Amino acid sequence: MWRALCDCDVVLLPIDRARPYYLSKGHIRVVESLWAGRFVIANSVPAYENFGAWAWIGDDIAAGVRWSVEHPSEVVARINQAQKHILATFSPQTIAKSWEKFLKSVRRGRGSSAASREP
Repeated sequence: MWRALCDCDVVLLPIDRARPYYLSKGHIRVVESLWAGRFVIANSVPAYENFGAWAWIGDDIAAGVRWSVEHPSEVVARINQAQKHILATFSPQTIAKSWEKFLKSVRRGRGSSAASREP
């Protein structure tokens, strides 16, 4: 995938909305593509909607391609903004801190439950 991202300028993510399987796709394809500095043009699925400020998300892939060709400076600006968001939200350090916070809350929850069950 990384080699393909290095060899392209734009990533197309078409979705067949008639097949419910595709509606449950996650955001990883969008994140990886934007992180690699590639503009994303995708059909709309719930996981992609959060990236609408940085990618072209819509029903008409061809319209997205036309828009990206007609607005190259906007494409670059969106990719730069997306990468800042990805760094702040999806970096290994950020993910690790989120897991640490979650696991500590679970541990605290168990500890208080166990304490309340003791005579």
